Amino acid sequence: MKEVYRIYEDTATVNYTTKMECPYCHREWLEEDIYNYGKTYVITCGGKHRGGCGEQFELTTIQS
Repeated sequence: MKEVYRIYEDTATVNYTTKMECPYCHREWLEEDIYNYGKTYVITCGGKHRGGCGEQFELTTIQS
């Protein structure tokens, strides 16, 4: 499920983006700056005005 997109500017990484899927409504979107291994992030699914359900869930990053 996790995809990382890297944008390069003069060979430096500018941004990390991860493809997300809400475990409640299954909406997909790209979330920026989730790249610290071993950290737990609290993610909110877009909110009803942006097509999401507004539910929160935790995402813990691990190195594969």
